[in-house]
Amino acid sequence: MKIPSLILISFALVFGSYLSFAETKPAEPIKAYELEELDKEPEALIRIAPKYPKILKRNRKNGTVIIQFIVDEMGKVIDPKIVKSTNALFDPPSLEAVVQWKYKPGMKDGKAVRTRIELPLKFRLRR
Repeated sequence: MKIPSLILISFALVFGSYLSFAETKPAEPIKAYELEELDKEPEALIRIAPKYPKILKRNRKNGTVIIQFIVDEMGKVIDPKIVKSTNALFDPPSLEAVVQWKYKPGMKDGKAVRTRIELPLKFRLRR
């Protein structure tokens, strides 16, 4: 019995895609020191304020985003993540702002090292 070539090609594509998906490993977390492990903590040099989402500003909504990121050996912010947020509309401007920040890197045994930082970004409107 002959199997039409179109069916064989379709099966190969689907099965091949499944195998490549099954072999995909989750990304390893970036290794970084915690603040308490350092001889000297990173020092903020440039901090850009996040933009207030227009709809939340118009509706006078306040909120907080807890964000985690790594300051690398050059003082650049990498791998930012939202840990907790009072409103998801605050998340994109928080991430956009944080990746623009610059730090003097944390120090361990006289060397600049990657450091994990977690902090709140507060969105507050003045009355």
